[in-house]
Amino acid sequence: MSLSWEPVWEDYVAEYAGIRIKTRRDRTTGLIECPICGPTDKPVYLYTDKDLVMHLTAHARGMIVKPSRRAEEQEEQEEETLF
Repeated sequence: MSLSWEPVWEDYVAEYAGIRIKTRRDRTTGLIECPICGPTDKPVYLYTDKDLVMHLTAHARGMIVKPSRRAEEQEEQEEETLF
């Protein structure tokens, strides 16, 4: 059994509560990609259109902040100096 897969992305329009969002969905698993977290080192995949809208609402409210590469590099440097 494999713990990863090779996604086959297709364009997708998620619709929930009158909200439409253009994003991508994997054909094999049906997982929906967050367009903000997107194809980065730490992507976020969701199961339903409602999950995507709730996740994007959390982004808008500042509950989820996409860390910048500069912030990640600073954290790594701080960890290295501690040891």
